[in-house]
Amino acid sequence: MEALDQVKEKLQQEFDVKPAASNDSLNELFGGSSAAGIVDSIDMPLAKEIQKPENVEKARKIIVDVIESQKQLKKDAKSAGYLLECCAKAQAWLAAGVKDGLRPETKLAGVAKQLDQIQIQTDKLRAYVATHAKN
Repeated sequence: MEALDQVKEKLQQEFDVKPAASNDSLNELFGGSSAAGIVDSIDMPLAKEIQKPENVEKARKIIVDVIESQKQLKKDAKSAGYLLECCAKAQAWLAAGVKDGLRPETKLAGVAKQLDQIQIQTDKLRAYVATHAKN
């Protein structure tokens, strides 16, 4: 599923879990690399965290939101005005974050990383528009 990486990323952002510690002596005993080594070391701690009764509903909401967003993105991608629509939605969400999210109790972990990613994507869009826009 295409949305799986995004679901995992969003869950990692919401549930602050750390990668599982590697047991090198156990790995050596079984030939050097564990079967769990194939899976990202954060997967098991994340899976355990989202299965906790107090986190199940929150995790379900995140998963549903990401999947629904991906469906809507695919649907919207067919439109000629897709890029403008995406930019308008992003701007609206950022404006809402500024208006309603700048509070003393706001969780700030991961915000700087997200802003860095937004800046990277914004730079790509600006470069594209600059080279393709007709003046």
